[in-house]
Parts: sequence; structure tokens; C-alpha cells
Amino acid sequence: MKKFFLLFVMLSLTTTLFAEETLKGSWDRASYKLGDEALLTIILPKLPENFFVEGIPSPKSDLNDFRIVEVEKKWESGGSANLKIKMIIFGAGKISFPVERIKILTEKEETSYRVEIPQIEIGGRISSSDSPPAVASPVEIPKSFPLLETIILALVLLF
Repeated sequence: MKKFFLLFVMLSLTTTLFAEETLKGSWDRASYKLGDEALLTIILPKLPENFFVEGIPSPKSDLNDFRIVEVEKKWESGGSANLKIKMIIFGAGKISFPVERIKILTEKEETSYRVEIPQIEIGGRISSSDSPPAVASPVEIPKSFPLLETIILALVLLF
């Protein structure tokens, strides 16, 4: 019984210590059509000027419903930054951008964030005079390190 109580306390502390902050993403328009260019903006926290974002596909990457055209860091007043991702849409119906987590690396620290990006509705077709978009191929996005699972496993093995 004491082991389970201790394990519960350790899990609670670990979850509290390693809780991820959530960043919000927003689209530049409410609706799109197949083949449209879309702009996704992810609002980042206040950061130093030299930082790297891990977990965002690079330009020219093909994801299932998107082809990344450009990724840009744009500084705002007050020291905050926005991550702007320009892409071409290939999906139809309700689709989601496949990034759920990003890591921001600075000279001093590495921080993981959960990213909430709303689904978008893709309707209609491109006109018959336009050439159809190229078929996108899937790209694997690296997953974050399962630190919490490793800590739990180590605690279970100790007891």
C-alpha cells in the first residue's frame, strides 16, 4: 500500500513539474478550397532572439494534406514572436495540421509545448482551367522524448 501511495505522489509531482504549456495556432481565413495557399500562425512565448524551433516541418515538406512552402519567425513588439507557416492545401473535408508538440531550444534551456491548432474545412474544387496540385507524400514528424514514462518505469522497478 505504501508503494502505491509513494508511486501516486511521485506521479503527481512529476506531472506537475513537467506539465507542458499550450500554444495557440490560428489560420488566416475561416475557409479554404483545394489548392489554396494558407497561412498558419503559432503565437510563441517571450523568447531571446536566438532560438530554434524543433518539430515543425521544413519548407518543401509534404504532409498528408499540406505542402509547406515557407516557415518564418516574425518578431512582435514586447519581445514575443510568431511562427508563420505558409502552405498549400491538398486535403478535403475537415482536416487538421499534424503538429501537436514543438520544442523551443535556446542557449539556456529546452522547453516543450503542446500546440492547439483548430481544424479547417476544405470545400469545393479548384477551377478546371487550373492545373491540379501534385500528390503529397507523408513525412514522419519526430515525437517528443517520453520522459514521464521513463521516470515511472524507473520508480516501478525500484519498488
